[in-house]
Amino acid sequence: LMAFFLERPLLMCRKEVKTHGQKNILEGLHQKGQLCLLIEDVVSTGDSIVQAVRILRQEGLEVHHCLCLVCRDPKAHQTLAAENIQLHPLLRLEELMHVRQAIEAV
Repeated sequence: LMAFFLERPLLMCRKEVKTHGQKNILEGLHQKGQLCLLIEDVVSTGDSIVQAVRILRQEGLEVHHCLCLVCRDPKAHQTLAAENIQLHPLLRLEELMHVRQAIEAV
């Protein structure tokens, strides 16, 4: 939805090359040198993001930031910083737990 409303191209990075079809690791239109914002729902260790970033960079894309809804582990920031990726979580797990507690208190 975000790509649609912002009128930006959408890429999907697969964990491994498909064994059928066009056998792409990346699906979607892109050009070398293009900036790419990685968007995830939940980030734990950050390892899967590092894997995706390496694939995107091998394909010639520039990746410097990752936006996620929830960051479960603060160490993910360090993992991604080692790859020159800045993590931007909308919520940390602790904040989400506070919201849950507030709702249960009502």
